Amino acid sequence: MNRNAGSGTRLWLDSELRKFKIPTEKVIGYDHLVNTHTEAALLIFANKADAALGIQAAAHQHGLDFIPLFEERYDLVLSKENEKTLLPLLDYLQTANFRTELNALTGYNSMHSGEQITL
Repeated sequence: MNRNAGSGTRLWLDSELRKFKIPTEKVIGYDHLVNTHTEAALLIFANKADAALGIQAAAHQHGLDFIPLFEERYDLVLSKENEKTLLPLLDYLQTANFRTELNALTGYNSMHSGEQITL
């Protein structure tokens, strides 16, 4: 099965298929779309699909095997004008408590949590 158009997972898959010159028509289930990682995991758990791209947490939640293919980084981008309003959030992202909580989640890594890059 496949993720919905525009999702990060789908963008990655489409890019890889183009890179390796694999026509989408050759991928069984390419047109079978789901909107979430959890939906994909549930269909595999129910034996309605063999495999899907998704996040480790969804696979883990349903007792499925997981093979990591890539890591995705999430960044919070904001204008300088919003920095004061969001300062409590930005401060919390740098705390040991937040990093501990994040690292306790399956498939997440806090290595860059709280980094601030000024553009």
